[in-house]
Formats: sequence, structure tokens, C-alpha cells
Amino acid sequence: MVVQVENLSLRLQVTGMEFIEIEGQKQEPVIGRACGQLVKASTLLFKKKKDAALRIQGGASSGNSRLFERGFNFQAMGIGGLDKEFADIFRRAFASRVFPPEVLRKMGIKHVRGMLLYGPPGCGKTLIARQIGKALNAHEPKIVNGPEILNKYVGESEANIRALFEDAEKEQEEMGDNSDLHIIIFDEIDAICKARGANGDGTGVHDSIVNQLLSKIDGGEALNNVLIIGMTNRKDLIDPALLRPGRLDVKIHVTRPDETAAMAITRHYLTDALPLEPGRDADALA
Repeated sequence: MVVQVENLSLRLQVTGMEFIEIEGQKQEPVIGRACGQLVKASTLLFKKKKDAALRIQGGASSGNSRLFERGFNFQAMGIGGLDKEFADIFRRAFASRVFPPEVLRKMGIKHVRGMLLYGPPGCGKTLIARQIGKALNAHEPKIVNGPEILNKYVGESEANIRALFEDAEKEQEEMGDNSDLHIIIFDEIDAICKARGANGDGTGVHDSIVNQLLSKIDGGEALNNVLIIGMTNRKDLIDPALLRPGRLDVKIHVTRPDETAAMAITRHYLTDALPLEPGRDADALA
């Protein structure tokens, strides 16, 4: 039989039937009969095969048009003076995720899997990363401070890296291109991803962490539903392999606010709850 599911025409083959009581009338099974009748009370039951989820793919997909939450704006989220940085992030890191997967496959385009926010301390890198998760219709971001990954036991640091990707791996295996976006934020990423061979402690722990992270981002089974956001004020300390295209290839320099940005920040804080005294000008104060 042919069934319409989400605008897709599916050809289904019956592998088994059960006879049930409908409106008080019993229907006895007919031995050797290999046909049945669909009525209003009939139910189509889709079952998973083994541990995999039911996945329906076809040309009717329209892409993840709900990647961004409806009605969000940066002013209400407590962001001021970072318009240029956010424009660069959305254009370079998220533009591909609103197109249907079939179009991207034909064009050979891959999603951006990582970005690096770098610049002087106190300029809004952590604020940007934190608010991106609120603006996107994605899973709750996992925020990790670099030193939290380190563990005194052999192999545990690498296991902590693998644990960050477990949910994304499981969902991609079950849902494929329909998987939601998983965001992993590394604050002070230079603490765990120093250039390999630069540490003279002789343990090789930092080198193993970098190797594990590289294999997860761009290894043999690279995930397409993960976005890594790294933050640092010491870009020169990070291993060069982590910064090449296909890994943390989108690099956003978050600088100190200029005059226009300072005015936006000042206007944000001078709300009705904190008014400016008469005769004072917010822009002049900025």
C-alpha cells in the first residue's frame, strides 16, 4: 500500500497482521489469508529496527528553517556593541545550516564544525558564546572550562573529551541529517590545546588531549551536528592543526569596543530602572 508521511509517498509492505475487536464485533482470523482491510479504526504502527530510530529521508526536506528561535533580539539578551561580530558568526558559521541537506551534498558543502573567538580579556568572548545558545533552536550548550578536562589519572582526560561528544554521536546515528545542533563551548581552550611538543612535563597529556579533540572534530567519522566554540586570549598558544580549515576554521577577533559600540553598551545599561540624571547625555557619557 501507499501511505503519505510528511508529504512523502511511501510504499509499505505488510509483514504481519493482528485481528482485534472493533465496536463490539469480533473478527476471527482466516487461516492462510494474506490480506486485510483498512478502516477508520486501523492504525499504522512504525517500529524501530533494532536500536536505530525510524528515519525517513527524501527530496521533500526543506532544511532546518527553525535553526534560529523566533523573535530573539540581541538588545533584550543583554548584548551591546557586538553587532559586527555576531553578523560575521551567523554569516560564516550558520548560513549553510538553513539549506536542505540534499542541496549541500550536491554542491559538496560541509557545515562549519568549529569557530574560535579570540581577543583581549573582558571584551565579550564568553558573552557571545553564551548567548549564541539562546539564539539557536538547538540543544542546551555544554560549557567547559579548559582546566576541567584535565585529570590526574591516565586516559581520563581523553575520556572527558569523548564524553562531550556522546550525545551528538548517538543522535546523528539515529536521526542522521535531521539531528539537532549540539554546541560545545571551550572557555580558555589554550589551557588544553597547546601546540604539541611545547610542554616539557614529559607526560604527553596535553598532546593526547589535542589528538583526541582533532579526531572527534575531523576524524574518520566526523560529526555533522556539532559546533565547537573555543575562546582564548592567547591564540598563539593553540596547536596549529586545530586552526586549519575543517576544524576551528572560523576565527572571530573580538576587539575592545570603539565609540559606536561604547554608546550601544551605555544605552543598554541606562534603562528605565537605571535612569540618567537630567541634563546628562548617554552618548556623551560613553
